[in-house]
Amino acid sequence: MTRTKITRTKITQTKTKSGTKRPFIFINTAMTADGKISTIGRRQVKISNDLDMERVDKLRAGSDAVLVGAKTAVGDDPKLTVKSEKLRKERIKHGLPENPIKVTLGSVSINDLEVNSDFMSHGNSEKIIFATKKNKSRQNP
Repeated sequence: MTRTKITRTKITQTKTKSGTKRPFIFINTAMTADGKISTIGRRQVKISNDLDMERVDKLRAGSDAVLVGAKTAVGDDPKLTVKSEKLRKERIKHGLPENPIKVTLGSVSINDLEVNSDFMSHGNSEKIIFATKKNKSRQNP
């Protein structure tokens, strides 16, 4: 088991019993009381309250990168930035960029991600896109 310490500004790691280091990865999602994470039309809806959004902002501020799937990057167009000015300044104080790196992966062409979209243009952050070639014979559900 990897022991990882999360500070407010960066992730540090300790060695596993075997002496190897591994990245700390966490998944954050919100769902309704009946287990839904989106609408049937895949429209973005606000499920979380303000207190939870503040918690998510702290998680983001302590992360090196934030990853979303390609359909989320295109369909929801998330900003994936640290909202709190105080947390952004804290990152800068510790030698980090004000926002974590934005990462997306999946079957998406660079043309699907509009240059002026929030994902691509909002906030000062590096972007990494992992994409496969779209297969014209395959239809995405």
